[in-house]
Amino acid sequence: MYCPKCGGTYAEGIVECTDCCLPLVEKAPLQAVEEEGIYIELITVFRPRDSSELMIAKSILDSAGIRYFAKGESLKNIYPGSQLFGINAVELQVSEEDVPAAKEMLQELH
Repeated sequence: MYCPKCGGTYAEGIVECTDCCLPLVEKAPLQAVEEEGIYIELITVFRPRDSSELMIAKSILDSAGIRYFAKGESLKNIYPGSQLFGINAVELQVSEEDVPAAKEMLQELH
């Protein structure tokens, strides 16, 4: 199950995104849609240091209308203390055409 806004991944049985409070869907956003013959390659443009930096980065991309996928975001929900041990699996990914704009907008965060 996936959040249609942030792209967070959740286990079966979870019905709502813990961050966005939206109902989950079965297909990941910005992922391959096999029945329509569409494939979008996603490229990592940003690795936030913590949850607040992730929220800021997502807000920046939202305001610019850039669609993204927050790869690994559900891991931070499952293992909330993981960042204390230097593990940060979250990556913001966008389509290839949005890479230059997204990188430019997010460069000041690091």
